[in-house]
Amino acid sequence: MRSALPGMPSAVHAEICAKFESRFPLEDVSAAELALHLDLENELRKCGELTTAHSDVSQNPILSVWKRLSENLKRTWNSATDCKGEDTHVHHRLGPFVAPVFPGKDFEVIWANKQIEGSQARREDCGREGYRPDLVIKKKGLAFLISEVKPPEHDDNVDDYVADLWKLVILMKDQIDHELDGGAEKTFMFGLHVFGYKADLWVMDLELEGIYHLYHVGEACLPRYQRDTGGVRYVTQLFFSIKVCAYVQCKALSLLFPSLP
Repeated sequence: MRSALPGMPSAVHAEICAKFESRFPLEDVSAAELALHLDLENELRKCGELTTAHSDVSQNPILSVWKRLSENLKRTWNSATDCKGEDTHVHHRLGPFVAPVFPGKDFEVIWANKQIEGSQARREDCGREGYRPDLVIKKKGLAFLISEVKPPEHDDNVDDYVADLWKLVILMKDQIDHELDGGAEKTFMFGLHVFGYKADLWVMDLELEGIYHLYHVGEACLPRYQRDTGGVRYVTQLFFSIKVCAYVQCKALSLLFPSLP
């Protein structure tokens, strides 16, 4: 049981946690999926590449993730030279997971350097540009995931960690507000905070007008090199959980708003 915040009764905290865990559950990893993960992990560790004995990569997102990781990850790891720069870290560490789980025919994937609508709408009144998250994933025109990433050289900087997480929280809130203003009855947003090699998945939900709850869904460690891939199945689990939630929510929204693109 997670500890309650100071001043919050334990019963209230437990009720909030139960609500989030029922609405935004982590997808289970099946026995077959776990076996595939372990098989590919052992193969990459031993051989440094994946053989062609597996099924068609295009038909299996898990296999596609591992194939892309085998092409992006180095055989050995050097902390002094690994992933210098935010863009490199984003594409080498998150890229292999995003494309297989969120294919372009079903989702819109937006990488860094584009203002997100919610932040742009709030900040333009003050004559400022909107923030530009490192990754946004949309379905049917609605954002479901916003991600902020800091490369490993920031690992020991607590101020950077707090500032980056706070920026992500503001982006999530702004986007919820913007989509509600546009008529979509979607009151939640996933946020993926990647700081170095640690990935934390959060979800924000608008409980009442002006009252937002932020809940920690799960965490995983991104792989550093080919023999450090034990966390891959957990990162994949986080992304699949977001995908399933996006499908379920969009199905409900389409019933409410048949004209939704």
